[in-house]
This record gives sequence, C-alpha cells and structure tokens, in this order.
Amino acid sequence: MYQCWIENEYGEKLELTNNPNYIVYQIDGLQPPNAIINTTKIASMDGTRFNSASANERNVVIYLTIEGDCETNRINLYKYVKTRKYVKFYYKNSSRDVYIDGYVESMQIAMFEIKQKMQISILCPQPYFKSINNSFIEFASVSAAFVFPFAYTAEGGPFSVMERGAMQTVSNAGEIENGIIINMKATGQALNPQVYNISTNEYFKLSVELAEGDEIIINTNKTQKSVILIHDGTRSNIINNMDIGSKWFQLLPGDNIFSADADEFPENIFCSITHVDEFEGV
Repeated sequence: MYQCWIENEYGEKLELTNNPNYIVYQIDGLQPPNAIINTTKIASMDGTRFNSASANERNVVIYLTIEGDCETNRINLYKYVKTRKYVKFYYKNSSRDVYIDGYVESMQIAMFEIKQKMQISILCPQPYFKSINNSFIEFASVSAAFVFPFAYTAEGGPFSVMERGAMQTVSNAGEIENGIIINMKATGQALNPQVYNISTNEYFKLSVELAEGDEIIINTNKTQKSVILIHDGTRSNIINNMDIGSKWFQLLPGDNIFSADADEFPENIFCSITHVDEFEGV
C-alpha cells in the first residue's frame, strides 16, 4: 500500500489516496532517473572513453479518475495543481516517506468520458526524493547535574551542564552523496571558525571575526551553495571570506565524522549540522 499527496506553492495539501473524490490508478516516474553518460571516441581504439555522468531531471506523472461530483472535484484540483507553478509531491510506502519538488508541466483531462480521467505531469529539476525527516546533530550534549537528595550553598548550583563535543558523527542513510547545512553560533568572541570533515580530510574555513550573538549559516547543497552571516539581525553574504582550500562538503552514504574549531576562542562556537537523506527511487 502507498499514499500520495500534493502541496501547492501556498503550503496547502491535498491527499489523492484515501480520498473518495479521486482514485489514483497509476504513477510513473518513481523509479531511479535516467542517466546522461558522456563519452569520447578515440581513433584506432575499441569502444569509447568515459568522461562524465549525471542524472536527468525526473518526470512524475499521476493518473487518476475523478469520482462523485466530477465538475466540483475537478475544479478543486485546479487549486492545488496549476500549470507552470511549483508543487511538492509526497509519497509514502512501508519503506520510505519522501517528497520531491517540481513544477506542473501539464494537466490532460478526458472531460467528456463517462468516467473522467486526469493525467498530471510534474517536472522535477532535482531528480532525487528527499526524506520527510531531517537529521539534526549538535556538537554539544547536556548532562544532568541535579540529583536527590540535594543541598545547595548560597552561591547555588547547576541543574545541567552543556558539554561541547570535539567530534560528531553525521549519518547519511540515503543512497545519494549530498550536501549539508552548517549552523555556527557565537556565544562570545571567536576568530576564523572552521568545520572539518575527518572522514574525507576536508575542511570549510572562514576568515571572519565573530562577536557574541553572531550566526553563520553554510549551505553546501548543490544549486543552493551559500554562506550567510547574521549580525544584529542583518544578513550578509560572506562567501568571499572562504579560505582558499575550503571544500563544499558532500556527505558520503554511511557515517561521516565532523569536528568544529576556530583559530581563537573555539569554546565560543556552538555548531550544528542539518542533513536530509536522498533516494534514487521508491
């Protein structure tokens, strides 16, 4: 069994399965996407030489029949599915709960048949399904410090203690090597913050001096790469502050080990990483 929904650009959702107004009888484009393989023919040699490969865009096509009051239910679909507009397609089965972003290419309707049918074509520029749930890893842990029986002096005592970890493991449970979002908050002065990917021996370093309350957001996802500094509520693009050797981290499937540091006052950097698993198909 499976379930599927669509969501329009305003965040309004419509479930197409388990809905008496519609019956989904086929969905195309759920399998892994086709690849584009670039090769070069070399004179006097058999075969070709491999140059590069990339995945093509995905085309999800939903086939359904319109039940009940056909005119009312057909027009209701127009609210969620608009040609040229953004749409998010959700799919859930016993193994995966995922979504994909796309744009409505066409809606073909057999309007004058006894049983009205509709075909909705969605083009997805980024071909991989994303997990509904994000992975959020903090480079710190909270240890309880309050026990019974208790007694405190006039100076008081802590209820808990935050311990900043030197290393953290970020797991990519998906099938695709993809990016992450790094969030670094300064609890005090810090100079030249950096994050290391110990698994690949790569780093991402910024030449910047942070004050208390400053926040840096680094997005290493392809087509979304950015480095933003938030200072006193103002957002600034500081991509030019990247160290020459910095790499846009891509998480390999499996466990990836990271650490956070700074040239001065590294104890004032509070770091977290957000990651979304991606899949070739469902």
